[in-house]
Amino acid sequence: MSVPALRILVVEDVSELREVMREVLLAEGFEVIVAGDGREGFDLYCRDPRYDLLLLDDEMPRMSGRELLRALRAQGARMPALFCSGSLEVDASERASMGVAGVLRKPVTIADLTAAVRRTLPNA
Repeated sequence: MSVPALRILVVEDVSELREVMREVLLAEGFEVIVAGDGREGFDLYCRDPRYDLLLLDDEMPRMSGRELLRALRAQGARMPALFCSGSLEVDASERASMGVAGVLRKPVTIADLTAAVRRTLPNA
């Protein structure tokens, strides 16, 4: 019997980057669901909250990554989150309170992305 793939919700407003992340993570064996902004990500989570990891941009229209993560935490979401942003600063206390496992700086390399995901999901 095979083990189901770990599910990652990628929320990124830049369509080209979102697609690259999706392809890379699919090739790594993950199930990947994508959203183009925080509001869409929130809606996807509310429809099916079975995610093992959140991979979030911060600066997005309609709802930022931080706003999304706070809203998901308020809904009871406890899975780890990684931010991927060009300008995000998250201090240690904010990271701890929001459950942020790490922050990746854009432009992020494929190697850095996959390494961060594997570190965050040790059973992957």
